[in-house]
Amino acid sequence: MTVSFVVFDWDGTLADSKARIVDTLRKTLTALGAPAGSDEELASVIGLALPDCASALVPDADARFAEAFVQGYRDTWLASDAPPTETFEGVERTLAALTERGLPLAVATGKNRLGLDRELKNTGLGAYFVATRCADETRSKPHPQMLHELLEHVGVAAEQTILVGDSHWDMKMAAAASVRSVAVSYGAQPIERLLEHDPWARIDHIEELLQRL
Repeated sequence: MTVSFVVFDWDGTLADSKARIVDTLRKTLTALGAPAGSDEELASVIGLALPDCASALVPDADARFAEAFVQGYRDTWLASDAPPTETFEGVERTLAALTERGLPLAVATGKNRLGLDRELKNTGLGAYFVATRCADETRSKPHPQMLHELLEHVGVAAEQTILVGDSHWDMKMAAAASVRSVAVSYGAQPIERLLEHDPWARIDHIEELLQRL
């Protein structure tokens, strides 16, 4: 199999951010007087755009609630005293090795542009990516538009591309775009949910991707 382009999800795939996202979701819902549910329920929406998170967590929410949810989440996440997001061990080594092989890399994420740019700067990983797409710029996962735009930007065919992700939203998006998926077992969602979508490969550590390719 020839792989000419690698697209990564961000949260739960490169960034070890599950606990912080769950905490931010809980704080946001509590501040709005909405039930927060369990950690597992909150983690199940990781990867979606924020308006879709609001709809999934509070199904009867109206547009005003969704708007307040989005703003509250962003304010909490971007607060100056918020802890920095850490990447998983081996992420930078993996990105560097793939780059040395001449593979263009990209990010497709449910984060908004401001949040992703801040994390790319804080982690120092921004230079590894030739393109990124965020949920406030295009259609949210699992719609394939994010991947379609990245493929067009780089000029690579879907059959030469892989998407590495930690959620069933990633697996669905890859399938809808006819892109092969790599499911990671260490992220936000149980690996069993991802395997239901018959990914091309499964990895238990990010550096295993180097052997797969």
